[in-house]
Amino acid sequence: MIEKLKTYSLIPIGHKWKIHLLFFAVLLCALWGGYFPLFITAYTIALLHELAHVGTAKLLGVSIASIEIYPFGLCARLSEPIIRSPLKEACIAAAGPMMNLLIWAVLPFLPISRELLSYADAVTLSMAILNLLPCLPLDGGRILKSILTASFGILKAYNYMLKQSRALILLLLCGAVAYLFIAPFNFSLLMIGAFLLGNLYCEQKNISLIALREILYHRQKIDRGAVRKSTVLTVHKDTPARCILKLLTYNRFYIIQIVDDDENILSTITESRILRALINKNIRISMGEV
Repeated sequence: MIEKLKTYSLIPIGHKWKIHLLFFAVLLCALWGGYFPLFITAYTIALLHELAHVGTAKLLGVSIASIEIYPFGLCARLSEPIIRSPLKEACIAAAGPMMNLLIWAVLPFLPISRELLSYADAVTLSMAILNLLPCLPLDGGRILKSILTASFGILKAYNYMLKQSRALILLLLCGAVAYLFIAPFNFSLLMIGAFLLGNLYCEQKNISLIALREILYHRQKIDRGAVRKSTVLTVHKDTPARCILKLLTYNRFYIIQIVDDDENILSTITESRILRALINKNIRISMGEV
């Protein structure tokens, strides 16, 4: 129901751009309250940050489905649920904070007032630092997840990042509450913590979708006539076949060796055979039964 309301609240403008209805309410409040220049400055910096992601994605051949403008930020959505190259994902994630640092370096040379310059400087640096935190769904979390994916696989990387992100968000929320007692009344950190917590819940739902997608599209890893390096896994014959799913990832092709108690190789199979067995037979079968 929430997703439907969210979708209906977005108005398409152009081919890929969408704008949320509440954006206009915030815009009117900015005009009425006399802080329109500050609002536009912050939004321009956020827009350049997001366009850096979009430009890098297009440069690397990753398709963008839409760019959505919300009351307090922007979001670029990919055509595919995951980026199938950890290196590309890291480059796309890093592009946003790098753009912030570039803006920060250029700001002193722009013909703007001292007050606006000081505000833009604070917004730019804050956005860069916040986004570089190793926490999902921030850019720093995406970069770290892509590094872990290349080494341990997407599911292990996601599970590790979810645990780390929960811990960091908890620290941020505790810090926000403590800050309320020692500084002027300010809800900014609490709002950021709540935003991150809500988005982390969406990331957690993605894990099941990614695992299901890996099962449904495992045949797409190798195109006809293509050659790819493979990773060899060795497992005992009594190991539950479903446990192998945790080791598989979208950016590698796996060959699995099944051994007995004496470590003799009983069979060598592909990941596709395991996935077909789990789909067509029983989710509780062992590797020896595959």
